[in-house]
Parts: sequence; structure tokens; C-alpha cells
Amino acid sequence: MRIVPLLLAFLVIVARADAQTPAIDHIEVSGYGIFAADITTCNPNKLGIQYCDMANVRLATRTATIPAQKGVTFGLTFQAAGMPDGATVTLRRVWIYPPDGLDTPASAQPVRRLQDNVSVVIGRTGMEVYNLTDVWELAAGDWTLELWDGDRRLVSQHFTLVKAGF
Repeated sequence: MRIVPLLLAFLVIVARADAQTPAIDHIEVSGYGIFAADITTCNPNKLGIQYCDMANVRLATRTATIPAQKGVTFGLTFQAAGMPDGATVTLRRVWIYPPDGLDTPASAQPVRRLQDNVSVVIGRTGMEVYNLTDVWELAAGDWTLELWDGDRRLVSQHFTLVKAGF
């Protein structure tokens, strides 16, 4: 009869562990477009694409049409819904560039997508932005930002970059 209390204790421990596993149900986009930001430092990844530290980042203009100009920052703000509130979850971020890709000086082939991991806090406002820092990034056409949790696409936001004067 001692097996029953042990089995119950085991089931309670398993249930608690499962209840504490962070999980995102969905992501709600709250804003997208052009952002204003104070850029402090930038460092290139292995493809030559700059990752910049930014402060005072805020949505300036809600739009999906983005001028292809150096210094323009665009992207989206969102909130991840799930449990438990305040837990950090790692998602896969994918930027999909126009079909011709970006001709980075660090890559022999055009770069057609950038994929990496980002941390998202459940229940908090998050932000994903791209800063056009180099001339070779000014590729007009359709850009897409996606956020993935495993094989589930949670967000797909499209932007159209247009050359100045059009």
C-alpha cells in the first residue's frame, strides 16, 4: 500500500514540472513600421550584417512601406501570450530578404535569409527591428520578419522596401 502514496507524490511532481514549462500560445503584433532609436554600437555577424545596440527605441510611423535608406530602422512590437507570465522563451527569428538577396562583402553568395535565436518574455512587450546600416542592405522589394516556436510560425510581418524618390 506504500506504492499508492509514492505514485501520487510522483504524479504531483510531474504535474508541477509540466505546469512550469514555459509555453507561448500566440503572439499579438501591436505595432509595425519605422522606428526611431539611438544607436550606440554595432558589430557585424559572420555575414557582415550589423547587430546594433539601441536605446530609446520607439515606433515613429506605422507603415509596411519602408524607405531603403541607410539609418532607417524598421520592424514590429508584439506581446507573447502564454504561461507562465514573465518566463523567458527562445524563439527563432527569420528575416527573409528579396529574391536576389543581399550582396554582403563577407559572403560569396547572396544572402537570402538571416536566421538566429531571440529571447522573448511571456506577457511583456517585445520588439524586433532591423537597422539598415550598410549600402548593400538597401535592397528594394519584399522583406519578411518571422518568429517561430519550433515548427510553429507565430508571426509573419511583410515590409516593402522602396528606393528613395519613388
